[in-house]
Amino acid sequence: EEGIFRMPGQANLVKDLQESFDCGEKPLLDRNTDVHTVASVLKLYLRELPEPVVPFARYEDFLSCGQLLSKDRGEGTQELARQVKNLPQANYNLLKYICKFLDEVQSHSSFNKMSVQNLATVFGPNILRSPIEDPVTIMEGTSHIQHLMTVLISEHRQIFSSSSVDGSGVLADSPILDWITKEDGGGNQWKNSIAGPVCLPLAGAPILEPRSQGSSHQTTTSPGAREQTSPTEKPSFGQLGTKSLSPQEGRSPVDVPSLPS
Repeated sequence: EEGIFRMPGQANLVKDLQESFDCGEKPLLDRNTDVHTVASVLKLYLRELPEPVVPFARYEDFLSCGQLLSKDRGEGTQELARQVKNLPQANYNLLKYICKFLDEVQSHSSFNKMSVQNLATVFGPNILRSPIEDPVTIMEGTSHIQHLMTVLISEHRQIFSSSSVDGSGVLADSPILDWITKEDGGGNQWKNSIAGPVCLPLAGAPILEPRSQGSSHQTTTSPGAREQTSPTEKPSFGQLGTKSLSPQEGRSPVDVPSLPS
C-alpha cells in the first residue's frame, strides 16, 4: 500500500482496534481491513509505551552509536551490534522482529514509496526516545536517531546475526537466540511468548497473545544474562513498558515468529 506508516488510518477504527487489544481480544484483520489503520495501531502501540523498546537507561549509549556511525559506519555498526546484544531479551526479540519486518516493507518501496530512510524517520523516535522531554535535546538527537534506525533496518542481518562482538570488538560466534515459530491447535494463528500486542498481523504477521490476569510475578534470566519480568496484570497500550515485553510464564522467551527471508 502506498504511503504505509506515513498515511494516517481512520481514527475511529484505530480506537476500536486499540480497545480490542487492550481487552485481550483478537480482532479479525483480513484483506478488507484498512492497511493504514492497522499500521497506525502499531505506531500508536510503540509511541505509548511508558518505556520504549530501547530503554531510557540505554538512550545515551545508542545515541553515541548514532554519532559514531556518522564518522565510521563499520566501527559504528559493530558498536551498535554490541549495544543491541546487551538489551533485555524481550526488547531484543521485539527490536529484531520490527527491523526485519521494516526491511521487508522497504523492499517494496517502488510500490509503497517507503524507503528505509522514510521508515527510519517514522519509527526512530518511537523506538529510541529521550528520557528528557526537552525540545532542544530531542532536536539534537533527531538526525543521529534517524541514521541509527536506518542502519538497524538495512543491516539487521549483520546486527542480529548468530555472531556477537567480544570485548576486543571482533565478531565471534555465540549462541544468540534464533527465531522459532510455533503453530497452535487451530492451525491458522501463531502464538507469541511476548505479552501484549507488540506486533499486528501485517503481511501475515501474528497477533500476540496477552497475558491472563492473576498470573504470578516471576523473574527469569535467559542466556546472555537478559532479565525477564512477568507482569501480574494484562497490559494495555498505556501500561506497557519494558516489563510488559516479557515472555509468558512457562513458555520459551524466544518463541517469536519469523518473517520471510
